[in-house]
Amino acid sequence: MGSPSAPPCKLHVPWKEVLLTASLLTFWNPPTT
Repeated sequence: MGSPSAPPCKLHVPWKEVLLTASLLTFWNPPTT
């Protein structure tokens, strides 16, 4: 998924923030299909 020499900082993803944001977005904007 990229160069092995890439800095781990860019590869590191705050899953906590991602899950929190996703939960908030889904909660405030429920998919009304």
